[in-house]
Amino acid sequence: ASRCLIGLARPPAGARPAPRPLSSRSGPPSPASTLTLSSRPSVPSAGSKWLIEAPFLVQAGRDLDVSLYDVAMHLLNYPAAWYLNEGLVTERVARSAHPFIVPSQLYRTKDGWIFVMAQNQRFWERLADALGRRDLKAKYPDFAARREHRDELTQVLDAEFAKQTTESWLAKLRGTIPCGPVYDLPQALNNPYFVERGGVQVFDHPDKPGFKLVASPFRIGEPLPAQPAPKLGEHTEALLKELGYADAEIARLKAARAV
Repeated sequence: ASRCLIGLARPPAGARPAPRPLSSRSGPPSPASTLTLSSRPSVPSAGSKWLIEAPFLVQAGRDLDVSLYDVAMHLLNYPAAWYLNEGLVTERVARSAHPFIVPSQLYRTKDGWIFVMAQNQRFWERLADALGRRDLKAKYPDFAARREHRDELTQVLDAEFAKQTTESWLAKLRGTIPCGPVYDLPQALNNPYFVERGGVQVFDHPDKPGFKLVASPFRIGEPLPAQPAPKLGEHTEALLKELGYADAEIARLKAARAV
């Protein structure tokens, strides 16, 4: 929520009251972005480690086939495992809610939205205490009861969260219950935590000095190199000289518009 993905996925103001689930294709191209990250050898996973070391162990090279489709399917993660092993079909739920755990979704506040995740019984009891509604612990005592009465409980929690602003609830709940704000794009990029972690990288661009991009999520103890892609033909002359072409030959190629 605080990374703005829910904010980008929700419909325009006035269209619908709640942000849509991230599974809708109105937000950022998550599979494409994940494909980029998955294909980087620096991703610290057992799979990527094997891909790097295997050619050296068997003394042979190999092709690496990574498709956007396969990466998108891989993002199905545990819902896919549930279906493949138990035949359990995960349905879409409003407000980016967890399909089985309640409450774990978006809730209205006085001035916006907050994402609250009471993923276990202890978090649920802490939430009820923080809301000043200890009666809810008896009315919805376990996971089964909360899931069965999801819609009813959502209305109850909406009414409670609507009494204060998002920041007020965050101040009260942080450190005791997993929660986060729903940021728009400027809020996400100007988040002090993101800025302090060096989330924005600046480099010189020939057309725009001080060009800014979101930094790589991989931290290696020193800034990762960043530079713009070359313009068309920018390095042609230098490459031709490396290949042994004389200045006169390069001039002729340019005159003939061959390069």
